[in-house]
Amino acid sequence: MIGLMSCRRDDKEPEVVEDSFDITDYVLVALAKDDNQSSTFILTFEKEAQGKSIEYHTFAPIEGYNYTYTFVDGIVKIYSAGYVVREFKIQNKTIVSANNADQLNYKLSLVKISNINQLNGNTYVGSWRVPGTNTQYAVNLRFSGTHYSESYPNPIDPNQEYKIIKNVAAYSIEANKRSLWILVDGKLEGYRQLFPLAQQIGTFQKQ
Repeated sequence: MIGLMSCRRDDKEPEVVEDSFDITDYVLVALAKDDNQSSTFILTFEKEAQGKSIEYHTFAPIEGYNYTYTFVDGIVKIYSAGYVVREFKIQNKTIVSANNADQLNYKLSLVKISNINQLNGNTYVGSWRVPGTNTQYAVNLRFSGTHYSESYPNPIDPNQEYKIIKNVAAYSIEANKRSLWILVDGKLEGYRQLFPLAQQIGTFQKQ
C-alpha cells in the first residue's frame, strides 16, 4: 500500500505588520490651556540634521531653542546641554504621557507634516481670547503662500509676512506681537504674544 502525502494550505491569517513610525514625519504640538500663562510651542524633528529638534514659540527669538533628541522604544527625550528637558511617551502615533509640567499645562498631540503648504489659499474664521478671561476678539485670517491678513468682519488680501513650519504651522513676527499657528484636527490653533506682557489664544475654522 502506497501512502499518499498531501500538502495542506496553511489556514493561518497573515500577520498584519503596522507601518513603521518615523518621528521625523511629525511635529509635536503643545497647545497652551486657557487657564495658564504657558506659551504654545511646536517641536520639530529634523530629517536633514539627524538628532536635531527645533522648538518654535512666541518668545524672542521665535525659533527659540535648538535641541537634540533621542527616540527609543516609543520614548522621545529632548536634550539641552546634555540634560533631558522634556520627555514624551508615544503609542500608536499618540502622545500618551509626558513629564509632569507638560502634562498639566498643555494639550499634547502629534501632527503629520505635509509636502504642500496647508495654509496657502485658505481663510479661517474664529476669535482670539485672553487666557483666564471671557474677553474675545473675532477675526478672519487669510493666507497666501507667504503672507497673511487679519481683519473683521470681512477678510482682506494677505498683507503681513509669515514663515511656514513643515507646511502645517506658521509664525509671524511684527513690531509688537509674535504669532504662532498650527493645524490640529482640522482646526487652526493660534497663540499670540503681545508685548510687553499680554497673551492671546485662538481657534479658527476653515471657511
